[in-house]
Amino acid sequence: MRLPLIAAALILSACGDDKTDDTDVVVEDTLTCAYLMGEDNCWASTVAESATCLPSEETGELAPDLSTCTFADGTWIDFDPALPLGEEASFDDYLWHLTVYRAAGTSEPCAELIESDLGLALTALGDTAEVRYSGFYAMDLTCPDGETYHASNAFDLMECESEGMFGNLPGTMYSYSGSSVSFSLLGNEGGEGLSFSCALPYEP
Repeated sequence: MRLPLIAAALILSACGDDKTDDTDVVVEDTLTCAYLMGEDNCWASTVAESATCLPSEETGELAPDLSTCTFADGTWIDFDPALPLGEEASFDDYLWHLTVYRAAGTSEPCAELIESDLGLALTALGDTAEVRYSGFYAMDLTCPDGETYHASNAFDLMECESEGMFGNLPGTMYSYSGSSVSFSLLGNEGGEGLSFSCALPYEP
């Protein structure tokens, strides 16, 4: 699990004080606990859309070069760069970029997740929600409609009351071995999201 910039596999937000930037312009906090738990949470809705792109409760087969994972119904995931599995498997410096296609030979992606040093961008069924962070605390969530929600302190929202993990914050969670990986998107409390397990058909 990694919290980008802050701790281990989450993108964090805040529920607290307004921010004053270098121009002394006060930016109101609109990315709050209430927003994260509300029906208008665009990250949660985009995560829910991404859940429709993969078969549930099925382990896909990794290609020998670890760049793709294919499921029985033809759905496949492209990893760019390839997954860092093997005898010395480590995701410490790995940034996720995965694209889900619903059938072999399909050129139109159903979902795409891009992780960078600046945050996460999730596209599902043509809708894109993007989380960006700056400095040590600030974060912005931009929704498919172009609306942006701001949080000035990235730690406060971890204490939001939620049945989900880490205050229902956007993020990723994963585990791995030398020959397999399991991945889930976070931020859709009580609902489904992009989640998969993939494994080599043999031990490396």
